[in-house]
Amino acid sequence: MKCYRVWFMDGSAMLVDASNEDEAIDMAEHKAKASSFKRSYSSTTAKRVECLDTEEVKP
Repeated sequence: MKCYRVWFMDGSAMLVDASNEDEAIDMAEHKAKASSFKRSYSSTTAKRVECLDTEEVKP
């Protein structure tokens, strides 16, 4: 699992743990459509996704 930041069309973003970018988008869009997130996310369509995990090992 890697950490992804998924950006929505309205400029908001969500962090999700997923295996790949497609899964990250699916998870974020699903969470944004859930009732508890409706007020926070005016858009539930993902615009772009970025992986936050790097190959660097941090001490």
